Amino acid sequence: GRQILTRFHDKHAKSFHVPLSVEYKFEFEHEGIPLTGMVDRIDQLPDGRLSILDYKTGKKLAAGRLDIDAQLTMYQFACESQLGKEVGELIFYHLPTLKEHRTVRRSKSLVAELTTRIVSTAEGITKERFEPKPTENACRWCDYKPLCPIYKDQYAGMPPVAAKAAGEPELAALVDKYGDALAQVGVAKAAAEAAAKELSAALKKKNYVRAFGDRFEVSSSPAVKWEFQDKKKVLEMLKKAGLYETVLAPSAPLVNKLVENPAVDSALRSRLAEIGERVESIELKLKKL
Repeated sequence: GRQILTRFHDKHAKSFHVPLSVEYKFEFEHEGIPLTGMVDRIDQLPDGRLSILDYKTGKKLAAGRLDIDAQLTMYQFACESQLGKEVGELIFYHLPTLKEHRTVRRSKSLVAELTTRIVSTAEGITKERFEPKPTENACRWCDYKPLCPIYKDQYAGMPPVAAKAAGEPELAALVDKYGDALAQVGVAKAAAEAAAKELSAALKKKNYVRAFGDRFEVSSSPAVKWEFQDKKKVLEMLKKAGLYETVLAPSAPLVNKLVENPAVDSALRSRLAEIGERVESIELKLKKL
């Protein structure tokens, strides 16, 4: 990994420019289906369109994959849906060879094909349609034959057996240990959130900003954030104000800073405030005594 990064730096250091975004996370719904993902890098082309880049660290890319890969199609669909800008090019960057594989934006038909596939797959999951697709190699080592309709005759009348790590007691113990620990983390997190809510209310009621226990002390400070449901409208306002490149994602903390920044045009701040919701809370900082 270090060798690849060193070679990458040596090749691109002189031509480096700040990307529009890195590890851009998208979350939205298409026809009621939640979609989420993360784009490695987004650049803005001279004509204002977007360049989507995905870094690859595995084996050499198969011929023809670039032009049909569903991942890049999904990234184009997501970025155009959420950022309101057209994608101009799609890139796979193969890090082991330091080679860029570029292609033009996907056609409307390819995007439509992907969205149809998304809806169809989600519908199949909802209706529990899991048609088996047997192959000799895949089925030979499958742990779920007793549940598969293809092999139901072989297991007819046999009681169901719980899946265990047979012959691997140490591994089985580690699996259970990890699962139990995660379960405890979830319970502890929920309890901590409930305690924080109760503590915040008590501090606010008494007008305290600091309090002590036998083992810990806590300090509080007011926190304000803005939440926006209509993200596209926020982006339109930012574009008109020339602030699109300043804030790529309308849910980013930078939007909050814009709304609260007196140096930003007051009319823009007012319009953003009209379509947003100002949420006040208390931030707690805990320190062990």
